[in-house]
Amino acid sequence: MSVGKEMRCYTAIVHKDEGSALGLTFLDLPGCFAAADGWADVQRAAVEALDLWFEDAEDVEPEALDVIRARPEVQAQIAAGATSVTVPWRRR
Repeated sequence: MSVGKEMRCYTAIVHKDEGSALGLTFLDLPGCFAAADGWADVQRAAVEALDLWFEDAEDVEPEALDVIRARPEVQAQIAAGATSVTVPWRRR
């Protein structure tokens, strides 16, 4: 069943290694990732990554934030300084 063009919110985990750009990964969308030079660019980069990922993918319902944050790998990333952001997205 296609969910059409309704707005959905996906969660990205944002991390930064010293001397690098911000890295974004969408754990409920395998292979969907982005990079941003600064926090002002995170939303744009995230939406572009979602647009590209969904060009070749079926509709995927986003996982709830509490489900994503309960994952051990996410807890480890957050303990190491990563954070999560919610990215509103609508299929174009």
